[in-house]
Amino acid sequence: MKRLVTLAVLLLALPSSAAAAPPPPALPELVTWDDLPALVRAASPELAAAGAQAAVSRAELTEARRLPNPSVGYGTLHLLAGENTVDGTQHQLIVEQPLLIGGQRAARERLARARIAAAEREVALTFGDVLARARDALVALQAAEARLAAQSTTTEAVRHLLGVVTERATAGSASRYDVLRLTSELAQAEADLAELTAQRDAASAFLAATLGRADWAPRAPATLALAEVPTDPDALWARVQAGSPALEVARLREAAARRAIDVERREAWPTPAIALGPMVTTDPGSANLYAGLTLDVPLFDRNQAGLERARLELLAATATREALETALRAQVVAAARTLAARRRALDAFEREVLPDLPALDALSREAWRAGQSGVLDLLDTVRTRAELTQRHVDLRQAALAAELEALRVLGGADVQPDP
Repeated sequence: MKRLVTLAVLLLALPSSAAAAPPPPALPELVTWDDLPALVRAASPELAAAGAQAAVSRAELTEARRLPNPSVGYGTLHLLAGENTVDGTQHQLIVEQPLLIGGQRAARERLARARIAAAEREVALTFGDVLARARDALVALQAAEARLAAQSTTTEAVRHLLGVVTERATAGSASRYDVLRLTSELAQAEADLAELTAQRDAASAFLAATLGRADWAPRAPATLALAEVPTDPDALWARVQAGSPALEVARLREAAARRAIDVERREAWPTPAIALGPMVTTDPGSANLYAGLTLDVPLFDRNQAGLERARLELLAATATREALETALRAQVVAAARTLAARRRALDAFEREVLPDLPALDALSREAWRAGQSGVLDLLDTVRTRAELTQRHVDLRQAALAAELEALRVLGGADVQPDP
């Protein structure tokens, strides 16, 4: 009976527990570049885990503020042999308290604060990493949307051309071969459209997975707008030095390593302990006060091992920071060169190729209507326009990928997470 009552109580409690759980944040159906920072903050479980880990590091401050506990001792004196000089027994109660006289507690607190600052800055590093991956996924989705839109236009153009040629074939002014050729071309165009739709859906699922939301099917504008990242290596390097989370974390770890040396030096100080307590004698009764002081003598152990370890950790932290600066500097130069090259290629295409596409379409249709070219020539124009449109998408995606690489080197220095 008791089991049934317990089960009923648990079942009644389930709806209230489910209702108490906070719902996941609502996500937009259409995602833009400007939406990503807020989405990463609100929806990324990886960023939430990093924040929780940083919160754990704050326990070091509580540990650093800890004071040594006092100790309590009790002793009694009884006669075993010989003449009893004291008629009765003696009882002694001693309370001993260690005293930190070397400033250890303040030094530990400074070290804890330095480590907490590094841990909290690592959250920004995680934010920049998740944001960079989300940007990659969004650009892939935008490119897939653009390719799908271009292929839809091509498919509709072939379908319209097939309808016109079919009417002409019915009227006897076009061959059956032209109809069959365009029918085959339309089937191929629709197959390409289905494949690009699948690629768009895969890119959408990848963006959702990047933010940890399997129940989300985002869409993106079919436009690949450039972010206008500077291509000057010196300008990029100045931004890296000013705000790169990776570089800031390395610097904070180096500063914490210096604090650790100060802590180890102060730990080498002896820790005196004062003792105080009553001593009671029975028969005849008397009471005395005991007071004493004990002090470690740093004859053999002067915390040499801890101090040496802290010094080596500082050397390692400095070497890590210097290696990171060298790597980031090389990555900045490489990213700036790649970005400049891809922008030049895109600019040349948009300047020399794109403006001629409308004229190419118009001249091709005029020639076909005037009987100066066949339907296959018009179909070839449709194919050429489709290929050039897809090539334009490829070039813009490549330029955006180069910009994303530059932003990745910046480490999210252009966008910071909320505190």
